[in-house]
Amino acid sequence: NTLDYIDAVIKAMVAGFAIGCMIIVIYVYSRNTIRTREDVKEKLGCETMGMIPHISFKRHGKEIDHSVLCTNEKVDKSFYESIRILRNVFKNSLKEGEKVVIGTSTSPSEGKTTVITNTALALVEKDKKILLVDGDIRHPSVAPLLGIDVENLDFQINTERYRIAYLEDFGIYFMMFNRNGIKHLKYMNSTYVKGIFDSIRDDFDYILVDTPPCGLVSDALFFAQAADAAYYVILQDSVRTSRIQDGFNNLLATDVKILGCV
Repeated sequence: NTLDYIDAVIKAMVAGFAIGCMIIVIYVYSRNTIRTREDVKEKLGCETMGMIPHISFKRHGKEIDHSVLCTNEKVDKSFYESIRILRNVFKNSLKEGEKVVIGTSTSPSEGKTTVITNTALALVEKDKKILLVDGDIRHPSVAPLLGIDVENLDFQINTERYRIAYLEDFGIYFMMFNRNGIKHLKYMNSTYVKGIFDSIRDDFDYILVDTPPCGLVSDALFFAQAADAAYYVILQDSVRTSRIQDGFNNLLATDVKILGCV
């Protein structure tokens, strides 16, 4: 019989489309990630402090401020509102005397720096004296997010171990560790970090620390052991649940008070 090429192509396209859809459905249902508040409760046994929306900027012919900060007028109001809610939950979750709080995650680019920095900026609105610490010594990210050049900062406190400057534009204090003083991190441990925080904690209402991902390096665990509390940032439907559970368990092992997940 003569082969009907058009009919064969149509059948092949339909079959290929059906098989492709089946593969996508199987992938979606087998992909074990954190998607909802219920997933956080069920898979991590932890409460959700808040949910931060994804932020995108409209295209403009001229350059605009793309910083994801609640002080940026170009950021959607829903972002500011979610940060305000997180700030209130944050304050209500801490007891009197609990000041040092770290923010961490499982892997990079999950938004922990954005969350901890905006929490600090939102707390300033309540007339609080805030110290924001960049604890990611290997890959500092707080200064780039704020758009500040650390080389041109006027550090009021400059010790062998750390430096503190007041950021007038944001109304917060910023602290970074002196990498030369730490001598390539070989002295970093919980005792070292706790000694630093104990020497300055009475000068501030809250000390918020942006740490490296606890699923990758141990630095975050040093800070956790020296902190009063911590919260865990999760990028929705991104990192496998098994990896999140491993990082979360690492944090639990430090016995730090966990406020919840964001």
